[in-house]
Amino acid sequence: EGGGDAMHRFLGFHCNFTQRDGAPCTRPMEQGWVTACGHVFCGQHAKEWFEEHDDCMICRDGPVKLVKMDLSSSSAGRRVKMALLGLSPLEIAQAHEIALHFWIDQKAFEYQQEFQRLEGLKRRQAGVQDMLKAKLQALDGSCAGLQDEQQHLERRLEEVGQASNRETEALQRAKRALQEAEDKYESLQRQLSADPRRELFSP
Repeated sequence: EGGGDAMHRFLGFHCNFTQRDGAPCTRPMEQGWVTACGHVFCGQHAKEWFEEHDDCMICRDGPVKLVKMDLSSSSAGRRVKMALLGLSPLEIAQAHEIALHFWIDQKAFEYQQEFQRLEGLKRRQAGVQDMLKAKLQALDGSCAGLQDEQQHLERRLEEVGQASNRETEALQRAKRALQEAEDKYESLQRQLSADPRRELFSP
């Protein structure tokens, strides 16, 4: 059933209207409007366009005649019989050729629309990839700058730590020197207390 639906869709006619975002309508049509230049449009888009324009929105080549046609597959047999009755074999062959060329042109146009749509998607994808690549490069540059700054700060911290260690060592030496001076002072005080008349300095 799915394969039959796909084949039915492939064989049928689809609206040629190109929407503002560049995507084709491709709506399957039971009834549609056919231009003299060989393009078909669904009722909605034919009304939207031809109410304000007199040229084909695909060709854009001046005023064009427009005919409403029954394009449904259910009535195809009846249409063929009515259209071919009274024609000579040569005229029937010519009608078949015209109808076949019209169908082939429609399929070629549909494939062209799809190709252009895919190309547009590829260009947009490439643009997004380029943008992401540029942002990643910018982030890499920022990360490299942050790493350099971090290394600079680590070196500064190491220098500050070393200076702090030196200051600590100098403070400890000063404390030891002060303690030694206090010990000597206390020793002298004890000596003076034991013999106040004792001469502190011998000749």
